[in-house]
Amino acid sequence: MWDYLGLTPEKIAEDETWDPIKGKRTRDTGDKVGDAVMGFLTGTDYAKEVQKHTKTNHVDHLTKYYSDRIKKTKGLEGYDDIGDLSKLSAEKLDQELKNREATRNARSTFKVKTGGTDADLDLTVTDPGTIVAGATKYIKDENTVKENKAEDFKMLLLDQQGRRSDNQFAVQMAQVDYQNRAAEMKDARLERRDRQSAIQQMMAGLATMGASIAI
Repeated sequence: MWDYLGLTPEKIAEDETWDPIKGKRTRDTGDKVGDAVMGFLTGTDYAKEVQKHTKTNHVDHLTKYYSDRIKKTKGLEGYDDIGDLSKLSAEKLDQELKNREATRNARSTFKVKTGGTDADLDLTVTDPGTIVAGATKYIKDENTVKENKAEDFKMLLLDQQGRRSDNQFAVQMAQVDYQNRAAEMKDARLERRDRQSAIQQMMAGLATMGASIAI
């Protein structure tokens, strides 16, 4: 009979509203009177039964419309799991999911822009703007490192070129010094030959003079 009249707890709960903040069904004066009358007629805690079904309907509704998004954001670093849906309104749940989705998308953007991985992310940061700005800073820092390496390599090449120039100069100076020494030794040999030739000529002259005196 109660089912035919639409007065079962399940039927009544279909038109009731769940208050996730208070954690109970919203009741006005008419609801309270109806609960008391039905409780008397059925001999049950009618208000408690209606509240139980109202809570179930609220959770089922959120699960139906948000379960896919909840699964996709479950375990996202920096956030707690959504948890008990009876403690969330549809608006609050939607906002919580949007926050997680924005963070997830920002992290994906960071990895695409930087070519990095989760290891390059600060997973305690959840603000999308901060994460994207971090990607810009990451790229800038990487470019600075590359520029510094390029400059260091350039200076190394210049230093090596300078060292080669110094070595070439040292070789050239050694060659010049060798050539000078060789020239000096040649001059010394020529001088000795000239001196020996002069002595020989003088001795020959003395010999000739001695022979003339003897005659």
